[in-house]
Amino acid sequence: SLNFSAGPGISSVGNKAGRWAADFGIGIGYRFSKHFGVRAGVVISKKIYSATPKQYNLGGGNYTYLEKINANCNVIDIPLTIDYYFKQKGKHVWFISTGLSSYLMKKESYDYVYKTPAGLTYYKERTIKNQNKHFFSVLNLSAGYQYSLNHRFSLAAQPYVELPLTGIGEGKVKLNSGGILFSIKAKFKKGK
Repeated sequence: SLNFSAGPGISSVGNKAGRWAADFGIGIGYRFSKHFGVRAGVVISKKIYSATPKQYNLGGGNYTYLEKINANCNVIDIPLTIDYYFKQKGKHVWFISTGLSSYLMKKESYDYVYKTPAGLTYYKERTIKNQNKHFFSVLNLSAGYQYSLNHRFSLAAQPYVELPLTGIGEGKVKLNSGGILFSIKAKFKKGK
């Protein structure tokens, strides 16, 4: 099958949520039994979040009075997942999925926010392109509902969470993500 997806996503470091952004993806899938299938795809994603100096690996440099880091990152998310489909009832079927994602960090924009003891706030910006790649470094967990329009096309809604297995991006942050993807799927071949 071939599927096209879009939906809102949100990222966070620690318990402070970032801003919602739109994700867009394309994928292929193969259902090799009544209950199991595999999928792979490419999702264009934006990760917008804030981190404290303790949550962000700063490396060398002078970071006196640094209060927080605001991030806006363009990411190519490449998920590889296995799906389990529950018993289909008419045109309706529920499924769960798990797998791993690779993150290719295309553009990372960071805004370092400083605040002096006198109350003066100032900013420094940093942009990094195509430097950080994290292969099979994010755990995917999701569940979804699929509705068959006919023997070839179906619609799906799939809430998901993504949990890092390693530090992500230039700051090596523990970047959590979640959201919901809405998809349209086209089968290459009519099933039995």
